Amino acid sequence: MSEDVFSCRCLSLSASTPAIDLFASPDTAQLRLYLTYSQRTLAGKPNALMEDWSHWKYVYIFQPLVILVLLKVMRALR
Repeated sequence: MSEDVFSCRCLSLSASTPAIDLFASPDTAQLRLYLTYSQRTLAGKPNALMEDWSHWKYVYIFQPLVILVLLKVMRALR
């Protein structure tokens, strides 16, 4: 997604730009700080599900990937 489109989407949804991009990859991250599903980044642990998200007031989550991750978690809990 282009930087302009990302900024426009963020501003239309909240009063501030998110502080971190959750479940991103080095290729898809929209922000300097991001967490992945499987590797350590500058922002923290190697698994975004293991990080305490309360550190940040606004977070960005790319929805299609999150749905897949949450489905995997739900299957594991069965």
